[in-house]
This record gives sequence, C-alpha cells and structure tokens, in this order.
Amino acid sequence: MKTITTPVGKIAVLYDGLQIEYNAVELCKDDILYPEISGRFKIEFNYESDNQCHSLSCVIGMTHTAVRGAESGENLEAFALYHDETKLTIGAEGFSYYVDGKRISENGYDYDVTCIDNGVEYRILPITESKAFTFGIAWITPYTEDNDCQTWYAADPTLDFGKTLHHRENDT
Repeated sequence: MKTITTPVGKIAVLYDGLQIEYNAVELCKDDILYPEISGRFKIEFNYESDNQCHSLSCVIGMTHTAVRGAESGENLEAFALYHDETKLTIGAEGFSYYVDGKRISENGYDYDVTCIDNGVEYRILPITESKAFTFGIAWITPYTEDNDCQTWYAADPTLDFGKTLHHRENDT
C-alpha cells in the first residue's frame, strides 16, 4: 500500500487501529496564508453509521526522534512535528470536551477529536451521524519562526481547501 511520503515519514490512516487504504488529494498553496508550504494534502473518509464506537486516525510513521505536540485552534485539533528543518502538521475538524463526565460539544459536533502521540484521531460515537471526516496534512521545509504557522493554516479542514492539484489514489 502506498502512502503520502513526507520528509519526516509516511502518512497512514487507521480505522479501529488497522491500517486502511486512503485517497489523498494534493492541494494548491494559498499565496497569502501559506505561500511557502512544501506539501499539502487532504484525506477524506466516508463513513456509514453502525451506531458503534470507532476510531479513525491519521498518523505519521517516524523512525527518528522529533519534537511534537498539539497545536489546536477554534474547531481544530492539530498535531505538529518538528524534525531537522521540517515542520509537519496534521489537522482534523472538531471541538468537544468533558466536564464531570458530561460531553460538551460546541458547534454541534457529533464525534470527538483528539491529538494522539503521532497524529490526530476522530472518535466516532454511537450517536455520530456525520458521513465524512477530513484530515489536512501540510509541511514546510525549511521552517522558521516567521513561517512555521503556515502549516497550521494549510492543514486546517475548517478553512476552504481551495483548488486541488490532482487526485491521487494510494500513489503519493
């Protein structure tokens, strides 16, 4: 199975912990928000509810040490990774949290999303009726203090993904 290959590793999509094939769409760069982006893709997953809990993760396979962490924003969970001169961001749309065991979801999301050790994960719930889940992936080489926010914008599924360069099925 072929995957998106980035300078810091390959992108994999996992459904309930098992690697699945995916379709990646290469996206154009925005001249204003992220003009220096080196690579930018979206991965879409169509889902048909079975009223069960599931996990859908987009992860980076790494064989080296890197600085990583969460870079979330409004309706965005984002995982960031820095290695050598490259910064990579994986983003997913959603916003929910728990208070005293009660689920709070802003903007009506019927699923949860969270950062995990090597990416982001949608947590599909028995109540989930959403039919499509999107991951944004972007990286920049070299990154600097002035341009590293560009991956955050470029990987945000809540922003208009704009024009695509071309469709790639398991061949990126």
